[in-house]
Amino acid sequence: MIALVALTFVACEKEIEVDIEGTDPKVVVHSLNEVGRPVSLHLTYSRPVFSTFYVPTGSSYFEEVDNATVNLTVNGTDVGTAVRDGGTYSFGYVPSEGDQLDLRVVVPGEDPITASAIVPSRPVVKGVDVKYLENSETDEYDYDYDYDVDIRLTLMDKAATTDFYSIRVYEYDTGFYTYYDSLGNIERYDTTVLNYYYDNGRPREIECSDYQIIDANMDIDDIFGMEPGEDMSFFGSTLYFTDGNINGTEHPIKLSSYLQYKPEFRRHSNEYVSDEEIKVWVCIEVTAYSRDMYLYGRTTDNYQSDELLGLFGEPVQIHSNINDGIGVFGVSSKTMVKIKMTNE
Repeated sequence: MIALVALTFVACEKEIEVDIEGTDPKVVVHSLNEVGRPVSLHLTYSRPVFSTFYVPTGSSYFEEVDNATVNLTVNGTDVGTAVRDGGTYSFGYVPSEGDQLDLRVVVPGEDPITASAIVPSRPVVKGVDVKYLENSETDEYDYDYDYDVDIRLTLMDKAATTDFYSIRVYEYDTGFYTYYDSLGNIERYDTTVLNYYYDNGRPREIECSDYQIIDANMDIDDIFGMEPGEDMSFFGSTLYFTDGNINGTEHPIKLSSYLQYKPEFRRHSNEYVSDEEIKVWVCIEVTAYSRDMYLYGRTTDNYQSDELLGLFGEPVQIHSNINDGIGVFGVSSKTMVKIKMTNE
């Protein structure tokens, strides 16, 4: 039936030229900040979706705004004008929990651009534990092993505020090698980051799969109608949620995921003798966001995985909190727990 309908439309196909009016470029503010690091932002001009132009090698795809005056007010006190380096503007101010930040950007010929954010408190987590599951198995490739792990932690949510979170789990693995000559003397040492080829040398992100968060207000619940406490599968690197149903509680969180490597030590020989030791660390990163930074991250994540709804879904609109411009201004604070895995 679908094929017949499709053939009907093809038979009636007619090309219509649509004259799409151009739009004036807007100033785009991109400012994702973190507690412990100085506030900075990058300013560019937007361009129409259907426009095409030549971009010289080494040039920015979007035109940078390099003539703006940028001011920041913290709790009502002006901390000064940003230092400019091309389209990047930075302050000496480092965000502190609870601060009210007000940004003002003035570009010649444009209306003043403003944005605000409140610095969130650092998440408090306890009881973090990561264990290999008993039934871990290798995958279909001889050279690639996936080891299932059980991840548990408790999030201490504050009752007085509305909080916005994400959880991200990743591993990084290092191989330590000792090489010996034919007489058994140490010839040299080598250290290799085993997953260096992922993400330009940064630790590989583990895709969280099959997680359970009891009573959490997950963004994806609205689509699938999940009941509190149900298991559900999630494929992605970052899990976003709010404290809508867990406000003010000590909230247990359970994730199950996988690691590519498992700690081991072995001695092998062919042309030479070497000791090989594989060490595995798991990092659990719990992040609290200002409201707009959370919505920006969540909508961006949804946009990148829009194939979930395919042709039947509404287009995902990226969240913006920039007045008289577009983009995002927000702050996050992170708590990271690093666990060294054992063979158990």
